[in-house]
Amino acid sequence: MLTLSHPSLQIVRGLAGAVFFSFPMLMTMEMWSLGVSIEPARLMVFVTVHLMLFAGMASYARHDQAVLTTRDVIDAFAAYGVGVLASITVLFLFDVIDTRTSPDAMMRTIAVQAAPAGFGAMVAHLEIDEPAASVGPGRPHGLASSAFLMAVGALYLCSSLASTEEMMLIAHKMSIWQIGGLMVFSLVMMQLFDEYAIEQDLGGAGGESAWSLSLAMTAIGYTMALSISVYILWTFGRTDGLTAAQLVKEMIVLGFPAALGAGAARLLF
Repeated sequence: MLTLSHPSLQIVRGLAGAVFFSFPMLMTMEMWSLGVSIEPARLMVFVTVHLMLFAGMASYARHDQAVLTTRDVIDAFAAYGVGVLASITVLFLFDVIDTRTSPDAMMRTIAVQAAPAGFGAMVAHLEIDEPAASVGPGRPHGLASSAFLMAVGALYLCSSLASTEEMMLIAHKMSIWQIGGLMVFSLVMMQLFDEYAIEQDLGGAGGESAWSLSLAMTAIGYTMALSISVYILWTFGRTDGLTAAQLVKEMIVLGFPAALGAGAARLLF
């Protein structure tokens, strides 16, 4: 009789989480084409950054201080491995990859898709397989953990949208006033997330100190969101040949979902 701790069931649960978190990317044509267009060096950085974040997620859930154990690193590679399995399964069923696909293109396509899928595998593992891990709404956040969670949320949403042509089209169509308005709207949305998260951290207490702290976290979070947006645009080759003005517009457009992801991550985790 199988028990909840059986390794095969952990893999199945991780696979379900990986597919759930990554199915928008697995069904996006631009993400498929990245397997051919992405440069190997950028892909290596992309995978390495995600592995570091996976290990950080495991460490955050298990420890009250900034420590990284061998178990956290092993779980990071395991989550990415489950993401690889999920990507191979779905892409094969969609006929995106098959026996005629070149080994190089297949490996790069799977490597790109497995990164966001790994987020789902890690969340499923920590939420279901490790009930002692402290994850979920209501956990108090320090400055370091808040910044880390915002980076995780921003990177996840950026990875799912930066490859699409719609992002470039939106940036091209928007006027300078619309770009400015989008920045303000992104900041307002982040502020709403941050105010509620800080109220949770302070046990419902508000006041001027909570307002000041939420403003500071919004500024930090939006700066991180814009920085991660530029990084993802560079990774996917979206910055090549752009003028400074075009780059700023694309950064702000992609910074909108990044800001939402950053703000939501603090509430969800």
